[in-house]
Amino acid sequence: MGITPQYVGMYGRPWIINLNTDSGADNLIGLTSSNIALTVRNLNTFQDAAASTGTIIILSASPAQILWYPVAKDYAYGGSFALEIVVTFSTGPIEYDPIPFTIVAR
Repeated sequence: MGITPQYVGMYGRPWIINLNTDSGADNLIGLTSSNIALTVRNLNTFQDAAASTGTIIILSASPAQILWYPVAKDYAYGGSFALEIVVTFSTGPIEYDPIPFTIVAR
């Protein structure tokens, strides 16, 4: 579960995210943060999605753990959202389970 609730227009707190597959913790050895894409999807419409421009840092390559610093644009509107994570490995992209969170007006 994401850090929730967040507040409209705020930068928010950094998220520590463990990247796990059905078989356990993943391995990011040999990758950089440029291999990781985060998208914030509006669950109220399911159509509105925006790539995050927040900072991504690999805290641990194995087991895979990242730190995401969201920016105000990531929290532009109130509602229910999901953080979608895609990591591009040499074998291709892997999409992880979305992380739900809520954004509310102050």
